[in-house]
Amino acid sequence: MNKASVIAYAKQLARCSDLDDDTLDIYYDDVMETIAKDANAPFMDAAQFTITSGTATYDYASDALVLHAVFVHDKILAPARVSDLEAYNDAWRSLSDTPYAMTEDELTARTFMLIPNPDTTSDSLIPVHGEPFGEDYPDNIGVQLYAESPDDLPDWVSTCVALRILALDFARPSEYQDVAFAEACTKLAEVFWKGTGL
Repeated sequence: MNKASVIAYAKQLARCSDLDDDTLDIYYDDVMETIAKDANAPFMDAAQFTITSGTATYDYASDALVLHAVFVHDKILAPARVSDLEAYNDAWRSLSDTPYAMTEDELTARTFMLIPNPDTTSDSLIPVHGEPFGEDYPDNIGVQLYAESPDDLPDWVSTCVALRILALDFARPSEYQDVAFAEACTKLAEVFWKGTGL
């Protein structure tokens, strides 16, 4: 089901004509982001990126909703906060070496920064047959592991999302506020979600 279908499905489940499409649209985005932040998010993908010597900032993959991890060569980079980096070394932005950490700016630019600045450039990525354990991957290649928001949700996810949307909408102050119904939707969404094994 696409976004519009999930919203229409939520309205059918609620049997309430007063629901506002714009509000439900916002709640849909919120629910999808909440699902994507979960370490067991069902819609994960990975994208390779080429690292350039002296360039620390890179963009999220185009379909990334939430970035979960960044790998450089064969190591996962530790997430770091800017305040921690500044406490460690005031000149952290000018350091140059093999990256061991990353920080992200997902609120504005949807970018992440490798710490310290890479001192080598990745070899070209030439698709070949795919050796076991990535033996044919070029040296110093970067990989983003992220949760995406698919265009079409499977039916089992659509039901969970529709119920979570209704829980948010009926819990807020409005003419049709119904806290008991919102709680029931939350509990039912949890039952569906746990029933999937995620």
